[in-house]
Amino acid sequence: MSLVQLFVPAEVAHDTVAELGELGNVEFKDVSSSHAPFSFFSHRSPIPQLNPNVNPFQRSFVGEIRRIEEMARRVRFFDTQIERERDPIPIRPLYDSAPLIAVGPRAAQTMDDLDVTLSEHESRLLEMNSAYELLSGRLAELIEARHVLRETAVFFRHVRVPCCCRTVSSKEPFYSPI
Repeated sequence: MSLVQLFVPAEVAHDTVAELGELGNVEFKDVSSSHAPFSFFSHRSPIPQLNPNVNPFQRSFVGEIRRIEEMARRVRFFDTQIERERDPIPIRPLYDSAPLIAVGPRAAQTMDDLDVTLSEHESRLLEMNSAYELLSGRLAELIEARHVLRETAVFFRHVRVPCCCRTVSSKEPFYSPI
């Protein structure tokens, strides 16, 4: 076993660590702490916190984590909308979908595309939900108006209004008050 120090640019750090992780024979040592070396890939020893003297909001990956948490929130929103639906929605199995490229030169573009797609679908779904609520309210109003018209029709059918009380001339409009 030998100790090697690697300086990896931040742009390719994720891909580099992922490729090293695929090998399975690499341990990482945090040089800013006094902890012993540890392996990301074995669960034998507890994993110490990297750079404990750095504020969590100063870490370079915080923006990416927040972005991924936002995408996860959108996916949970879609899941709740699917579960709320009365009619079953056919969901395509994962093996029929194209694989998500999470490592390599196109990983960042894939995540960007996924983020844009999820945000577009979320905005469309929110628009559809608001339109559905508006239409549901309008339907309730129309059903109420229909019941009112039916009840008034029943009322006027049972009420006997004498026709000799008033004559309507041809010059008066049909809708004039009696």
